[in-house]
Amino acid sequence: MGHASSVCSLSLMKGFVEESPKRIFYCGAFRLDSTDAAGLRVMAIGKSLRAAGWQVEFFPWNSEDDGGPGAQPDSIEGFPVHKMGEFRSQGGGSLRRLTGYLSRGSKTLEHLASIDVSNLDAVICYNGTSRFLSSMRKWSLKQGVACIADCTEWYNSAHLPGGRFGPVALDEWLRMRLVTPRLSKCIAISHYLDRYFTSAGMKTCRVPATIDLDATKWRNPDLLQARKKTSPSGKLQLIYAGVPGRKDRIAQVAQAASHVRDVHLTFVGPDQKELELLLGTDVIEPDESGQRIDFTGKVAADRVPALVAKADFSVIIRSDERYAQAGFPTKLVESLASGTPVITTVSGDEATVIEDGKNGFVLRSGDLEEVMSVLRRARDLSSDEKLRMRSEALQAARNFDYREYVEPLRSFLGE
Repeated sequence: MGHASSVCSLSLMKGFVEESPKRIFYCGAFRLDSTDAAGLRVMAIGKSLRAAGWQVEFFPWNSEDDGGPGAQPDSIEGFPVHKMGEFRSQGGGSLRRLTGYLSRGSKTLEHLASIDVSNLDAVICYNGTSRFLSSMRKWSLKQGVACIADCTEWYNSAHLPGGRFGPVALDEWLRMRLVTPRLSKCIAISHYLDRYFTSAGMKTCRVPATIDLDATKWRNPDLLQARKKTSPSGKLQLIYAGVPGRKDRIAQVAQAASHVRDVHLTFVGPDQKELELLLGTDVIEPDESGQRIDFTGKVAADRVPALVAKADFSVIIRSDERYAQAGFPTKLVESLASGTPVITTVSGDEATVIEDGKNGFVLRSGDLEEVMSVLRRARDLSSDEKLRMRSEALQAARNFDYREYVEPLRSFLGE
């Protein structure tokens, strides 16, 4: 009787071990905070993976001032978070910045070598340097687990520190041409990257920027109220939310807005000094008809959706270059989820999401005359037409809820 009971208990224990969830480590060049597009992406994919049955642990690189491998793990939305402190604090000369860049990932690798990796199924690497990805591949082979890339960018080398022939551009070439194609699989953010890595012989799964539509920021009363309103016909409220970099042609947007009557453009994020450097003082100063362009400065992330919802359209204009074709702007998805249609270019996957005249407007060339023409077209819509486009934007946002990618990721990782 006792022996049978022991055997039964042992069988139950084995069953329990076998049925405990497999683990996935998600590490790389992201910060888990509410303002970081990379952090928002990996958190949403983490939710998809958790819903598919995996136990996900995050290893964000975050700033060295914000904890490191020795700190106690945090918990964010039920996920264990081990902050690695890979990003160096601001300051120092160019040599310090370069060595800091090239050494990113070292703390993560050291930490992984010191922790329990039992029941580990895979490690997902969000972008990162070529050296880091190569080292993670070797570590994963040693552990007998899959090493999966989460690739969201193929930077224009001219946009990188040091320019086209600098060491960062060389690292980017190595990452995309030699190192990433040698990993087990790839989660690609765009059709462009999906095709590229498939042609390199990798198994891929395309996952665009995704969000959690049940998150509290999409239930904000100010947001819900703003969705019900629009500008009257003959008036147009535009918005650009985010940190202007070299990707988005915001100067083109501002110039067009300043030349079209009854159009008002708000920048959420940059302050006056940043805008003056990007646009010039003459563009943002009021003319005889009043303020055409204004700015909010930095705004708490949970307030941004309501501000976006108050606009008739958000604007995302990018050049038809590889960096735009390879990426997928989070701000496009967040605009749709706010109920705000998008004016955008055909440069990347945006054109597969935005249907001209339905949930936004699509620019073919994005030159000044075309942008001005589209702004006039948007301005002259009736209030009912603008409300209809709001409804279509919200409908399109449902395609980007993280729950839509539970089964594709389950199938992809289970192969």
